[in-house]
Amino acid sequence: MSELSSNYQDDLIAALRAPSYPITEVSRLVGITRYRTRRWLKGYEYKYKGNGGKALFDGSQESLVNRGITKEIVYASFLELIDLLFVKEFVNAGLSLPRIRKALDETRKRTGAIHFASNKFITSGKDIVLEVSGNNPSMIVLLTGGQSAIPNIFERIGTRVDYEKITGMEYASRWFPEGRDGMIVVDPQISFGRPTIIGRRVTTASVFELFKGENKQFDSVSQWLDIPNAQVQAAVNYEYSLAA
Repeated sequence: MSELSSNYQDDLIAALRAPSYPITEVSRLVGITRYRTRRWLKGYEYKYKGNGGKALFDGSQESLVNRGITKEIVYASFLELIDLLFVKEFVNAGLSLPRIRKALDETRKRTGAIHFASNKFITSGKDIVLEVSGNNPSMIVLLTGGQSAIPNIFERIGTRVDYEKITGMEYASRWFPEGRDGMIVVDPQISFGRPTIIGRRVTTASVFELFKGENKQFDSVSQWLDIPNAQVQAAVNYEYSLAA
């Protein structure tokens, strides 16, 4: 992948890091509870008490993902949104949060990356595999001392994510929540990163609101927005899937 122009790189990285998503929107898009979203983004404090109510020990846990300018606020960036998407997939595959933290720490040491969203990861259900690009591309199983992996036995997590090379490192730049064959994209440079119809600057939420206002008539919405009926249906179905 060729390097992008300097100005475009600056604009893109600014969009990727901008605090654009409130907790409720992150929860909605990633498909995790607001409680879990907040804990993974902001960290939390804990305190354990004995039977008599006396505090036995307490402490705190930092955010699960590495945060930049959004660290002190509840809004997340696009990179953090994708980070949480990866974390959710790792958790669903059976990995513990401490193991995920260690994997990201090892990735930082190996590549200098601070985001899952800036590397390509694969999971087997018990391991996290990092795809290392360069002159000699390879697959490394994290937390095993550099053990090699067999790529074709792992399911790639990032197949729904586009990457752009910025200052020598690849960053997640677009997310296709329904896959590349779908009609929906989340692009931080379009409509403030809200889900939109591919090739259009109309958000799925706007289509859905108009759909409800037009008594759920797909044809009416299609005529109002001058977009194909199939795209209206895709936007509506996507919004329904988020509410499920």
